[in-house]
Amino acid sequence: MNEFDLNRFLNGHVLPPLPPYPKATDPGYAKAGDYDEATPLMATERIEVTQFGTPQAAPLKMKLSNGTADYWLLPCEPLITISGKNIIAKRNVAKSKLRGSIKERWSQDDYSISIQGLFTNKDSFDYPEDDMKRLRELCEAKDTIMVLCPLFEILDINRIVIESYELPFTKGEENQNWTIQAISDDDWDLLLSIDNPVKNVL
Repeated sequence: MNEFDLNRFLNGHVLPPLPPYPKATDPGYAKAGDYDEATPLMATERIEVTQFGTPQAAPLKMKLSNGTADYWLLPCEPLITISGKNIIAKRNVAKSKLRGSIKERWSQDDYSISIQGLFTNKDSFDYPEDDMKRLRELCEAKDTIMVLCPLFEILDINRIVIESYELPFTKGEENQNWTIQAISDDDWDLLLSIDNPVKNVL
């Protein structure tokens, strides 16, 4: 008896994601709710959805800071990882009887941001060329990128600088995975004016 091979049957194609709130409910768990009751990470007037119609908890919008185009809502919700750290100046005391170093001052470093996403065509097996062109424009821009995301809003991040990006091999001719490595960017005023002498002072 031959076994059914699902991967061979799909031939590398990715099925659309299942709804996050299934109709069938296990008696031991509380029902999550319908689509109309779904709320994003931060309450907003509009719930953004993916290209498959499922609601996004933390939708990401991006645009060039020096461009005139509107924000681009990514068609599929990406996976965002944010890392932060402090910069600490240390001084070691010679022949000290105490353990460790003297911490002289602290400053906050940039946030390190990793964004992983997928572009796909839900209606055909064509390569998502249009989405890839828009992503390339952002990745190769010699400027900061304006971002809107509920997770970024919590950390007061509205600008990022892309350091590197990766387009790994992806199964299925209509799919393309991608990864962006970026750091946060603040709008510094290096030249102080008399009207606003203390804004973002170094």
